[in-house]
Amino acid sequence: MALSGYDHTRISCFDSLDKSAWTDEWSDLASTGFDIIMTNPPFGTKIAITNKEILNNFLLAHKWEYSKVDGAWKATDKLLNKQDPQVLFIERCVQLLKPSGKFGIVLPEGIVGNKQSAYILDYLRAEGQIFAIIDAPRTLFQPSTDIKTVLLFFQKRCSTKESLDRDLFMAEIRHCGHDRRGKTIFDDGGNVLNVRV
Repeated sequence: MALSGYDHTRISCFDSLDKSAWTDEWSDLASTGFDIIMTNPPFGTKIAITNKEILNNFLLAHKWEYSKVDGAWKATDKLLNKQDPQVLFIERCVQLLKPSGKFGIVLPEGIVGNKQSAYILDYLRAEGQIFAIIDAPRTLFQPSTDIKTVLLFFQKRCSTKESLDRDLFMAEIRHCGHDRRGKTIFDDGGNVLNVRV
């Protein structure tokens, strides 16, 4: 944005999971909340967050257990030794949203597809509503990384009593314009094969 000539971008560089790293300006902005957050956080088990001071600020950094009585996952008091950053970023986005605010986030596919991640979806359902999940092609971030991703879109409730009743939009992106080596793909007419859903 700065290179494009936008001189009022308010771009900051710090660890947004660590509140002690926040500037005064950022703390002021965060205290009022945001209407929309769009993010592609760093993710992966190799960069797990282990700092207890950071983990203590997140419900998703605790062990969760499934309650057959309630038919839902519940957080326990036991703090995990580590948590993947993408999981904490989900909660940070929820924390930073204004009531009725929305976020879009790029996540590893396992967040929405693995049984052991179901507690994350229960957490989101308790806070609002997932209103779209878009499956991205494996080639999207190749050749840099080979992680299969999804785009998840969420709206926060105004209050705990509010019922959000939106349809869930689901789609699959089949082409992203390049192959697994990053080489541009052309269609039969010689045009770049753009995103196709």
